[in-house]
Amino acid sequence: MLRKTITFLFIAALLFAGIFFAHKSFRNHGIVSHLKNKIPAFSSDNKNNAYKKIHSFPACLLDTLHSLEADTSGLVSHIARRDSTVNLQIEVPKGLPLPWIVWSLGQCADNTSYEVADCIHYPEKGTCRLSFSSSKKNNPNITLTIGRSSLFYSATGKMAILLEDFGFEANQTTIDFLSFSKPLTVSLVPIQKKSSWTAQIADEYKKEIIIALPMESQYHSMPNYRDAAIMIHYSENKIIQIINDAMRLIPNFSGFSNLYGSRLLLDTRVTSIILQKIHKHHGYFIDMKTTEHSVVPQIAHSIGLPHQKIDGSIDTDKSVDSIIEQLRHYILVARKNGSCLVTGKATQDFITALTKTMPVFEYNGIKLVYVSELVKHP
Repeated sequence: MLRKTITFLFIAALLFAGIFFAHKSFRNHGIVSHLKNKIPAFSSDNKNNAYKKIHSFPACLLDTLHSLEADTSGLVSHIARRDSTVNLQIEVPKGLPLPWIVWSLGQCADNTSYEVADCIHYPEKGTCRLSFSSSKKNNPNITLTIGRSSLFYSATGKMAILLEDFGFEANQTTIDFLSFSKPLTVSLVPIQKKSSWTAQIADEYKKEIIIALPMESQYHSMPNYRDAAIMIHYSENKIIQIINDAMRLIPNFSGFSNLYGSRLLLDTRVTSIILQKIHKHHGYFIDMKTTEHSVVPQIAHSIGLPHQKIDGSIDTDKSVDSIIEQLRHYILVARKNGSCLVTGKATQDFITALTKTMPVFEYNGIKLVYVSELVKHP
């Protein structure tokens, strides 16, 4: 009887030990299955301390990968027997800088037992290895090898470039702008020589066209546009006739903008006539920000006219390097705000700088679009 009792206790002890070590092993390596689970992606607004206290480090890590649009369905992973390190290989779409990706993933370690132990960049491979270690012995170390997929990040920022007062000239600059493969929008002044022909050529090269309406200014006499400029004292019929003449010369327009107009755009009566006429012809209006007190936003909103203010202007009289730095600045603005509308003159240095900066656009996930894609619709 005693022998049976001892045998029973011995077997029970073995079972208990087996269950204990199996449970401990699950705690060590269960993180792999946890990472592979489909956890809904969360917005950046939820990535706060309260969220991280409720959710585990691996869950936050996976959610961040989802927000970065990394494909986790085929997550490649294995456990190193030597130190039980969980090694993961992931591919993240192009369009987000690698430092930003590393920073976002590193934030998941905040207020947890984990910390970033190491980060090594391999430029020749285009990869980065990010290592996490835990202060708790039961938690395995985690190593992420981050590579690039062939896809681009979908939540890209957008930038539209508006070429001011574009005029066709038989030179290399005009050819380079018209043959530029990305979307560009050109503004044409309807009284200019060859404006109709320029509009036809620009349309054939798939460039969006807007009509730049000369308007009374506080600071410019506008001798070149005196006959076609809209003045504050003009009657409604005369204002409408000027716009009709502009549409006749450039029929393939998408919208309108002001050329000067620092005085006129302060006047509610004249601005209302102009914007209502544009709205009737299904156009939009770009406010060139010639005055900080423009009445365009209020009137456009009240009549339901799509409109947009420019975010900045590029000084295209500068050197190529200077223009590239300006473009880099607006790329950051587009990445931060989601969109950016800038203007510039069609110079050879500008198209050279724009061509050279295209890899920076792609690296930051900024897509060049037509102005019409950024216009706000009330």
